[in-house]
Amino acid sequence: MADDFDSLLIEHGLQNELRQAAAAVGTPTAGLALSVRGQQRIAYVTGAEGADAADASVPSMPMGCLMKLLTAALIAQAVEDGSFGWDSAIGDIAGVQLPPTGSLDHAITLRHLLSHSHGWDGPAIPRVPRRPDGRIDLRELFRAIDSVPPLVAVGRYYNYGNAGAWVCAALLEQVTGIAYRQLLLDRLLVPLRCAPERLADLGEPCPAADFNFALPLEGALRFLEAHLADSRSEPGGSCAAAFSPCTLLSWSLPLPGWSPSERRVCLGWKSYGSDWYGHNAQIPGYSAAMRINPKRKVACAFFGEGERAFSVFARLFSRRLPEFYEFTVPRMLDRSHASGLDLSSYQATFDSCFSSVVVNQTDDHRLEYRVHSHVPSAEPTLRADVPTVLAPAREHMFLPADPTRTRADFPFLQFLPAASGASFEYLWNGTNLWKRSHDSPAAHTTTGREPERQPELDLESWSRLMGRC
Repeated sequence: MADDFDSLLIEHGLQNELRQAAAAVGTPTAGLALSVRGQQRIAYVTGAEGADAADASVPSMPMGCLMKLLTAALIAQAVEDGSFGWDSAIGDIAGVQLPPTGSLDHAITLRHLLSHSHGWDGPAIPRVPRRPDGRIDLRELFRAIDSVPPLVAVGRYYNYGNAGAWVCAALLEQVTGIAYRQLLLDRLLVPLRCAPERLADLGEPCPAADFNFALPLEGALRFLEAHLADSRSEPGGSCAAAFSPCTLLSWSLPLPGWSPSERRVCLGWKSYGSDWYGHNAQIPGYSAAMRINPKRKVACAFFGEGERAFSVFARLFSRRLPEFYEFTVPRMLDRSHASGLDLSSYQATFDSCFSSVVVNQTDDHRLEYRVHSHVPSAEPTLRADVPTVLAPAREHMFLPADPTRTRADFPFLQFLPAASGASFEYLWNGTNLWKRSHDSPAAHTTTGREPERQPELDLESWSRLMGRC
């Protein structure tokens, strides 16, 4: 596999393959930067037919949730500086005042924050609270976190969200006395020569998910190359403050349940297996991704326009990245095993601060679920009163029986057993957790009407909806 990427390094190689992939998928705009053992290639295509943009400047790469990788790098620098340690409890960091009462665990550490294992449920606030001077209002942020009971014990499970990166950035501001925006510029973006061209437009970046923040594609690649170092990135070299990139990747936590491509979660980063690490971002109108392999000295940054943009990335790297060629599909139960399944054990309502998932059994021996959102939905066309019928798979997993009814936020449901094994305590969708609050009624009554006949599950269609084909 040493020469997997060589075809992309030849003249026009990356440009040609990107153009073909974008045209096949129907993505109007796509950009990709690749570094292989120090050799860099950048390609950009635009137009309905995927035509080259030879004379056009490559637009900047929207970051979205990739901001968490920038925040993780700043935390790693602060740890190397001795400002605090990975296992420093947030309640012990100088100047930090936690609420005197409530559910906020004072023993939560930076490691918990960056690995999304702090146990918090949300909070369901749309953006990080700020003070009049633009810095993060840590007191108000803690108040919002403390207003909701924790979802899970600290360190037990990964549960993706923005709050951990918000608190990390606020702690950086607290110990340095410098605003996150300035830290980002002085310690990362300017030294790496990847700052946005118009610094006046930078605003106050969100440290977790910023849909308006973008980096030059070449600059995004430089940021990733800084993580390929064998040892510390020294001052005056790639970063203003020394840090060891391997510290972000060497520690990891298993996922609570099944995932088609993610294997573990690191400090800000995800592990995709075979020494590949990265993160994805879904941004209104765009998709983006970053990947690195420190052992093979490979880094790539990708963005594309449209709902299917990630399929361009998949086509381009389907034989090169383990998340695509090792993509796993759930093993469905055959009819004999499915008919003997005790569906009553899954019937319950599972809650988070964002939504409630109500799981019921139909009178024709199927499970169905409804989602009741507690916040404005990103998918307003999905009505809560329309149930989705499920097909059973192994390991207590269920997939939508009709892939055309698949919600983007629920490609599958997996029920996680309690420690006692007596019941199912959590619901997992590959990204987030919902906690069982109470049992649902014994059955969803359909008396008086013919049960709706659902099509047989098409795993190929479901895989395509997962954005990997």
